[in-house]
This record gives sequence, structure tokens and C-alpha cells, in this order.
Amino acid sequence: MKQIGLLIISFLVLVACSKNYTAASLPKEFVEVGSGGGFTGIYTYYKIAPNGQVFQTASGAAGYSETGKIPKKIVKTAMKQLNSVIDSCGAQSGNMNYFVFLGTKDTMYNWLWSDGNKPTAAAVGIVYSSLIDKINTLNRK
Repeated sequence: MKQIGLLIISFLVLVACSKNYTAASLPKEFVEVGSGGGFTGIYTYYKIAPNGQVFQTASGAAGYSETGKIPKKIVKTAMKQLNSVIDSCGAQSGNMNYFVFLGTKDTMYNWLWSDGNKPTAAAVGIVYSSLIDKINTLNRK
């Protein structure tokens, strides 16, 4: 009986500790990926919270809107990989651009590359592809 009580308490603590964000209160720590430019010049941004919540906006939009959730483990892995290559931040813009932003408590790091280039660190391209693939599965639902 005590084990069931402990299990229930553990579950309630876990639920209470998981932070959910809203479009009005986005996290200070995040990964943001997206692309844009080309003929239209429109950019699409996906801000991903550490808990996996995904928020989307586009050039000219009034703000972000929540579009779903991806596994928290994928986001934590992405943040860890980006933290390991922050010294390779850089911008190489072109016609069609792709980007990754990493927001920490007090700093923002960014990587920008174009359709003719690759990101300065291979890990950034892997993170970008992984997150965009997961986001695209949300958009198909």
C-alpha cells in the first residue's frame, strides 16, 4: 500500500514540475530553427522549448502560436550538441537561408547558411535536419 502511495505522489510531483509555456510566455532557453528568403522573402520560425513544445511564426505575423510537441529527449540532445559547437557560430546568407538559434539564460547563439553553403559545423546541420523532420511530422497530423 505504501508503494502505491509513493507512486502516486511521485507521479503528481512529476506532473506539477513539468512547465508548460504559452505564446505569451515563451522560454528564455530554447532552440529555434527555420528557413526563408527566396522569391517571397518570407521566413518561417519554429521556437522549441526544453519541454518539447513547438511554437511557430512567420515574417509579418503578430506573434507565435503553438503547433504541437516533440519528444523532450530530442530537444535536450539538440541543445547539448549546439552547446558543444557554439564557437562555430556564423552567418553565410544567400538567396534561400536556413538557421538555428540557441537561446540560453543570457545569450543567443546563431548559425545561418544558404542553399549554396553548409553550416560552419556539421553538428548544426544534423540538429537542424532532426528538428525540422520532427516538426514536419507535427504539421502532417
